[in-house]
Amino acid sequence: ELISKQTIWAKDVIFLISEEEEYGIGAWLQSYHDINTLPYIQSSPILNHSGAIQAALHLDMPVFAFERLRMYVEAINGQLPDIDLVVLVRQICRQERIELVLRNAPHDIGDFGDNLLGLHANMAWQAAGRVSFPSALYHPYNIHAVGVRTEQGIRNRFTWQHIGRFTESVL
Repeated sequence: ELISKQTIWAKDVIFLISEEEEYGIGAWLQSYHDINTLPYIQSSPILNHSGAIQAALHLDMPVFAFERLRMYVEAINGQLPDIDLVVLVRQICRQERIELVLRNAPHDIGDFGDNLLGLHANMAWQAAGRVSFPSALYHPYNIHAVGVRTEQGIRNRFTWQHIGRFTESVL
């Protein structure tokens, strides 16, 4: 309600729910941009939509009570999303006291040794040209995307309320 009254703050928020992650996201992106880049997916253009999408947060929630979030920062051909989006996700997790782990790191972001090992592992993954999370599908369309997946732990102290506050803060 507050955002709708302030036009400078207005955002177009799109919630995309897909059964088959890569295929569903790929088909929707093709339809939205009216570009058929994936030959194995047929889609028709979306007629009514607003301007360009600036950023995407891809949430994967295989478990609903979770201990930590694992962040996937990658794209196709070694590209990376805007660092501001990555820092925003990290700061919000700190504020909500949710542990945030990079894709290959075993522990919370913060320890220099773990950060160095995580950097090395991510560089090796990017150099191999492999993609491990659907958020990488957004980058060919100039959409900066970060993927986040919930993970179980021993305590599983976070729930829908926490993921809701996290998502609202990122938006």
